[in-house]
Amino acid sequence: MVFPVWLAYDKTRQRSYLVYSISRMLLTICHLIFRSPIRRRPSLTGLTLIAACSLSLGFASLHAQELPQILKQDAPFINSPTTPAWIKFSSDIPSTFANVSFQLIPPFPSAQDLLLTVVFDEQPSGFLRASFQTNQIAETLSDNLMEGTQGTNQRTILIKNLSGIDPTTITLQSGSATLPVKRLILNWLKPQTVLSDASGQGTVALRGNISLREPDLSGAPLTAPGLFFADNYVHAPLQDQAESLGDGITFIVTLDQVPAHVRLTSRIMSPSLLNRLTCHVNGQVVPDFTTSPPSLRDPAYFWTSNPPYYSGWLPASIYLPGSLWHVGDNIIELSQVDFAGHPATEILSIRDTVLEVLFPPPQTSTSPQSPTDQVLPSPSP
Repeated sequence: MVFPVWLAYDKTRQRSYLVYSISRMLLTICHLIFRSPIRRRPSLTGLTLIAACSLSLGFASLHAQELPQILKQDAPFINSPTTPAWIKFSSDIPSTFANVSFQLIPPFPSAQDLLLTVVFDEQPSGFLRASFQTNQIAETLSDNLMEGTQGTNQRTILIKNLSGIDPTTITLQSGSATLPVKRLILNWLKPQTVLSDASGQGTVALRGNISLREPDLSGAPLTAPGLFFADNYVHAPLQDQAESLGDGITFIVTLDQVPAHVRLTSRIMSPSLLNRLTCHVNGQVVPDFTTSPPSLRDPAYFWTSNPPYYSGWLPASIYLPGSLWHVGDNIIELSQVDFAGHPATEILSIRDTVLEVLFPPPQTSTSPQSPTDQVLPSPSP
């Protein structure tokens, strides 16, 4: 006898598949019993009990493993009838520095890791400290989430091994009497293996097809990717921290050899999804950077404007052919324009700008040139 069982990766439909599978199994049992030579009618009460137990066990098993939905909480941070049972916001503690605190209890034992994303407005010479406290320990998650840019910023912290018994209190404290936090996004994770590449940069995959490097989730000041080269390939960072684009940014790249292919990548945060990041290389206009807005279900969207504002760092890239470059100093100019091509009035921030260079295959030589001598990014004058 074969009982049909259907497996699905879609968690939102697992229950339907489970019910369908169990129903088919019970129908098969009934069919065999009623068609047997003895023709013995089974107890309806017993059959109903079997079905009820099977369905209950199935639902309990699935329900115990489901992660709660991502919580998106906007200011002011107060409890409401829709606030999940696993979080409780506390009143603002009277202080010279504005703050917000909330208590967490993992919804089930295997949900011990939490991704906390904080969306906030940068403040000149300000700070935004994050800490957590339990009955046994108190620890600082980040001395300062701010990075000295302008406008809105977003930082994410991975908090591991939260206790399923003792409540944990998270506190965000501002450097002024006004709390700059606009939104909190809380995403429970199950412990999982983190894959890393040759550079050792682990990646944590999030819902919505967004991924972040594990070193960027520690709460420490973010660091730029390092210099990397192999054979005729060079990966050269042009920035060491986030910056406001303002009237534009200029990079000077010194080449000892004309490259075959160049790719420029960055991460940007723009108040408008219609604004475009433009690029000039040695005075020549090239196509705009390509960005890919995430799913419209992403909790970092603000729907108070049309088009909406996405409060996250978007990957941006552009391909630059080798014909744009020459031996010596090369000038890269980045600026921002609006949908109509006029200079944008909103503030755009940019980080992790990297120049990827692929040189022509090296000729046979007894003393090949080191790639580190071929690309040397210089700060703007």
